[in-house]
Amino acid sequence: MSLTKANTRMLEGDLPASQITGELPVGQVPTIPNSKLENSSVTINGSAVALGGSTTIAGGTNSPAFSAYKGSNGTLASATAVFIGFDTELFDPDGTYDISTYRFTPAVAGYYYLSATVSVAGLNSQATTELSLYKNGSTELKRYLDVAVNSSSTRSKSISISGVFYLSATDYVSTRIYTDLGSSTTIKGGSLPMTTFEGFKLA
Repeated sequence: MSLTKANTRMLEGDLPASQITGELPVGQVPTIPNSKLENSSVTINGSAVALGGSTTIAGGTNSPAFSAYKGSNGTLASATAVFIGFDTELFDPDGTYDISTYRFTPAVAGYYYLSATVSVAGLNSQATTELSLYKNGSTELKRYLDVAVNSSSTRSKSISISGVFYLSATDYVSTRIYTDLGSSTTIKGGSLPMTTFEGFKLA
């Protein structure tokens, strides 16, 4: 059978404009499972809108989240464990960190990533310093042990701790530091965050 020019164009996918409507019968419209749409979104009027699945695009599953820091220097007495006053917030959209009690209370049960970094001035080779995360003021979640640099002169040093923990909605977490240095030293703070406490929900 010979092909006419019109038939050739039809085989190449070039349909006459009169036959192109852009619509399919309802039974022929393909569907995409929610699992394929999860973590996908479109932007409408500048806002992300979830297409489907179980993940929320705007706000995300990593809420609540917070970041706080110490806004001024503080004194760390010798051989005395103290809870650190992170008194200034970088962000806390869910209101879960309290700058008056220095506690993070998640309000939503789940697994959380938490971390703290403390800058201490005046440590030397005689000092052993411990930085800990505490739940409900008494249960120690994790401890970091630091032995100062091998020098008789004082040094400023940053000590960090982090981990993943399960928290109930009403548990609260705070950060405690201890040093056995024979004299008081300084926890460094300021408008540029050096001593920080932060975290967010993982799952």
